[in-house]
Amino acid sequence: MIYLLREALKSNSYRYEKSYRAFHHPNVDYINMGIFHDYMLKVYFIKPTPGLLVEPHSHAYPFEQHVLDGSVTNITYGEGSKIGLPISGYNKFDYESPLNNGSGFTLVQENIDFECTSIASYGRDGKYSLCIYDIHTIRVEVTTILFTIQFNDQVKKTQFYSLSKEPPSIQGLYQPWTIEKFHRKLDRLEELLKRI
Repeated sequence: MIYLLREALKSNSYRYEKSYRAFHHPNVDYINMGIFHDYMLKVYFIKPTPGLLVEPHSHAYPFEQHVLDGSVTNITYGEGSKIGLPISGYNKFDYESPLNNGSGFTLVQENIDFECTSIASYGRDGKYSLCIYDIHTIRVEVTTILFTIQFNDQVKKTQFYSLSKEPPSIQGLYQPWTIEKFHRKLDRLEELLKRI
């Protein structure tokens, strides 16, 4: 699937106006590499981050994640207690992205049982896939570049889980790129792809 990314770079299909710095987290920069009929191509540049990068959540779309450089640990979760001791006290939110004119976070259930169902780490050339029903987060301990193939949205609302009853603040997130820094990241990506 890396050929899709190479073709996107060659054809200049990337979308500056839909790319952001501090995407979901201050340590994550994001470039939209192109929007096509059935899918979107995305690249994330992630700095090492202690603990979980973001709290557990689901997605509106299925996707494939490819590790271009560095490493990532994918952690999945489930509600209830089916395979082990649950973590009590999680709160469940519905989420509609403000980037898509959504209303953000809405608390829908308090103090649910929640458990980790799998932990898997992936290095360079590693990949994994998730569907809309999967609840997950990631851990990133070294500088990492991820390439995502995001398929079309299947639901409008997603779920977000937190030990806090207050939704996370998005202040300071979703910052626009400067043209200079945007193209510097594209140059870095192009150099990396020459070595893959």
